[in-house]
Amino acid sequence: MQEEHTLREQLETNYPEELRRATLVRACFGGEFHFDTMNLVEKMIIRKVAKVKTDVSEIREETISALAHTMNDSREVIEQD
Repeated sequence: MQEEHTLREQLETNYPEELRRATLVRACFGGEFHFDTMNLVEKMIIRKVAKVKTDVSEIREETISALAHTMNDSREVIEQD
């Protein structure tokens, strides 16, 4: 999986500033690679690009939880209006 600074750089590169400013949350939630569910070509690509050879799970539970709290808090504000 990628480092935090790389993820931030990709967000800045791939999304226009206007859209980034309008977002409520800008975060990466991690990801997983499960080699047992991949075909041969997928395995070869992941090994080459991600440089991993075994299953990887880097789900960022705390980031997902923070998103849920932020969304719930913003929902309360919207419902009060």
